Amino acid sequence: MYTILRGKTAVIDCDTLPTAIRFVQSLESGIDRHKSHSPYTIVKTSNLSPDINTDHSPRMTAAE
Repeated sequence: MYTILRGKTAVIDCDTLPTAIRFVQSLESGIDRHKSHSPYTIVKTSNLSPDINTDHSPRMTAAE
């Protein structure tokens, strides 16, 4: 399982890496890459540090 972070806040949990990548690409679609970097990071859920806010992250499966 993978978690997408924006800063230190979990945005969503995804079952597979390809699903996480597609989701981040969707989130980044409105970003002007000449002006700013992506605020999103994909991490393995098992590697999340304790200071990450995971209170409101929904779960996305590969079928969704």
